Amino acid sequence: MESEKTTNVVQKLAQPITIKLKRSAKGQYQWEIEVADSSADGALYVLDFLDAELRTRYVAAQPTAEKGVIACQQ
Repeated sequence: MESEKTTNVVQKLAQPITIKLKRSAKGQYQWEIEVADSSADGALYVLDFLDAELRTRYVAAQPTAEKGVIACQQ
């Protein structure tokens, strides 16, 4: 009888980060970013970086709304 092998991967970061990414039925993306850091500057830096990365990956993939406006909500 073969035994199952399970591997758990745990990544610990200096600050807890949570990203909730949602895709609507129309193909539009929304996200929420939560960052906990001991300094406001550090948290804002991480938020700016993550928001820019998400916009690069997902806003370009969104279908355009009426009148050529891309809908994006955070």
